Amino acid sequence: MTIAAHVTALKHLTNAEVFLSKEDWEYYQACPGETLHLDPDSHPQEFTVDHFYEGSVTLGDITVRTELNPGHTAGCTSFFWDEVNPVNGKTYTLAMHGGVGAFSMADSFYESKTKFLKPWMRDRFLEDCDRMQEIHVDIALPSHPNQIEILDRAGQYTNENMVFLDDTVWSDFLKERAEQVKAVMRK
Repeated sequence: MTIAAHVTALKHLTNAEVFLSKEDWEYYQACPGETLHLDPDSHPQEFTVDHFYEGSVTLGDITVRTELNPGHTAGCTSFFWDEVNPVNGKTYTLAMHGGVGAFSMADSFYESKTKFLKPWMRDRFLEDCDRMQEIHVDIALPSHPNQIEILDRAGQYTNENMVFLDDTVWSDFLKERAEQVKAVMRK
């Protein structure tokens, strides 16, 4: 099921507001065949956006900082926020990269599979990976479960047993993804 189908269902069931980057909305509008209708068997559904994020978004008592990282799509965004552990009172920074699909940054993809994505986005992605490795992140979360070894620890996390606390994962993850992109660039 595509993100679009999930968004439509979630909004209908919960009245949730939809946030998206302006860049991905433009991509979605310009190239529905590359976004919404990529997999017709997933029952894609049109959706609307309530807010475009840029800078930060406050949701309840959490403020999420956003950083545009084009590459996998035009509007890929990384998200950063702080959480206070109620047991020890320490503040931890969490992060999630919004998109690291190396296949969509290969020259062959740019030449034959997309009308919207361009090689400059891949260059920006690689620059952002280098820059963002310097951001201190205590807990890195994947945008897909297979990107960071996380499922093997599912259900074990508590405020006392912080099994995802590892300030090396973010930097290592970005290095690995940059290397994957470099490996497929000329394919």
